[in-house]
Amino acid sequence: MHLIDDSQYEISGAVEVTKASASESPVLSRLVCELLSGKDLELAERCSDLSADRGLDGAVLKKALWGECRIRPWIDTREIWRDEKAGPDYDPSKTIIRPLYPERVDTVLRS
Repeated sequence: MHLIDDSQYEISGAVEVTKASASESPVLSRLVCELLSGKDLELAERCSDLSADRGLDGAVLKKALWGECRIRPWIDTREIWRDEKAGPDYDPSKTIIRPLYPERVDTVLRS
């Protein structure tokens, strides 16, 4: 079950049930689009953050949420930071932080 809800007021915004084998990213994209263009404009206007598990991590989805919809993606990162961990300066005791939008000054950092 895929569910987008208003966690402050506990209002369901969009729901879809799919097979377990269905890819989550296209479903999330479709549900967000339906929510933002749907009948409940007041609910859509309050959408400022979207939290999800790391199964929905993806640069394209995160950039679309933030760049096109102005919704902050709070999605855990699947990336294992292979490049950084392979480098000679890697310190396992420190968290690796990388900007979501390296070309921008007002960027969101992810770890």
